[in-house]
Amino acid sequence: MHKIGGIPSQIAEDCGFLAEVALQLSEWEKAGELAKLILSILEQSEAEKKETGLYLLLLAKAQRNLNQQLDAVRNLETAKENTEPQDDVQLYLRILEDLRSLYFDRGEYLKAFRIKLEQQEVKSKYRLQAFIGASRLQSPQQIIDSGLESGKSKAEIVGEIEAASGRSRDIKEISQRLRTPAGKLTIVHGQSGVGKSSIIQSWLVSALQLTTIEARDILPVLLQSYHDWARDCGQFLQAGIEQLKAENFSTPIDTPSLWN
Repeated sequence: MHKIGGIPSQIAEDCGFLAEVALQLSEWEKAGELAKLILSILEQSEAEKKETGLYLLLLAKAQRNLNQQLDAVRNLETAKENTEPQDDVQLYLRILEDLRSLYFDRGEYLKAFRIKLEQQEVKSKYRLQAFIGASRLQSPQQIIDSGLESGKSKAEIVGEIEAASGRSRDIKEISQRLRTPAGKLTIVHGQSGVGKSSIIQSWLVSALQLTTIEARDILPVLLQSYHDWARDCGQFLQAGIEQLKAENFSTPIDTPSLWN
């Protein structure tokens, strides 16, 4: 039906379903051919890059089972570049998992480790956890996304993040301390299990992204590994500054230190 009266994206989606079935049936060559056909269709229709992430992942899965590991790695790296976690966080995590596994199989252990750290960061940012009672926790990133879409001010969104965290008082106290000259270095300490990491990783970092101090935008950098912290910090800063520039921020940037 889609071949007769459909559009290229519909045909591509149909082929995507067939490719996933072929993968389940271990028909690697068929799955690879279908994935290549999909990418060709999308290229001819000038589809956005973000639409190619899933199909590059399917192609990489087929190539991996055909012992074409180098091609699989290249396609997964491209899929990662073309996919944003805010668009489809589950797909992004699937791409990261396959890429990490391939790096590990190829003996590229440092690359695999860095992908593992990114997986943890994304899961923390989007609060991907099991059910608590009968309801699922709302992630701070979901609060930010929905708040921006509805036109709420940054202050209103920060207020919602603090309220949803259940640790509003703690987040406010730390945020206020970071605003003072004496709070350039703030150490959060306490007994194991009291929620230090949860506050910082899931809620405080998100709140600081929307906070300004003396007309300066805050660029929080979360480091969870210290094997080469100077390099990692530099990479995070560079990526964050590029993102701020892309969003047309014109105010100076302040980067307070927060150690857990």
